[in-house]
Amino acid sequence: NERELPFNVNEITPHFIIDGAYTDNSKNDETAIATVYYHIPNGQLYVLNVDSFHKTLDQFLDYFQGYATSMNRKGDSAVYIEPKASGKSMVSMLKKFQYGLFNTIEIPNKIVALGKETRANSCTPITASGRVNLVQGSWNAKTIDQLTSFPRSPHDDIVDVITYAIYIYCIGLNQQKYSYQ
Repeated sequence: NERELPFNVNEITPHFIIDGAYTDNSKNDETAIATVYYHIPNGQLYVLNVDSFHKTLDQFLDYFQGYATSMNRKGDSAVYIEPKASGKSMVSMLKKFQYGLFNTIEIPNKIVALGKETRANSCTPITASGRVNLVQGSWNAKTIDQLTSFPRSPHDDIVDVITYAIYIYCIGLNQQKYSYQ
């Protein structure tokens, strides 16, 4: 519930984590976006929203500007993108004026190369300690279902964006010896 958060949602800088897909084919994973905020005073990661869908790259580019605006995107909001599938194209295109001049960053290959199960296992102590919070929303059921059925679920795009967010904000800020260069 937004009234119970230790910050005003309209006054924070949200960040975005994207796992892109090449196609609008419903047999493939969806493109997933997690909108997150790391609250330094309490060391908590807040997942403000998760969206996933099947869109082609051009459909995604048209969609994302409006989505980011609806999530209160600020000029210094970071957009972390998995550098696989359509991700490399997303990184370069979202930097362009016509697509919003986003501050795009490729998720470091060292994190991607760990693999989904290793990332998920590494994130378990952080989630078990209560440092990751899902803000109440209509997207919660789908997100929780995919997280709790992993690795047996047919899709894992939401697992990717949540574990990337934990690696970027919780593990990286937890002073662990990990290079993000």
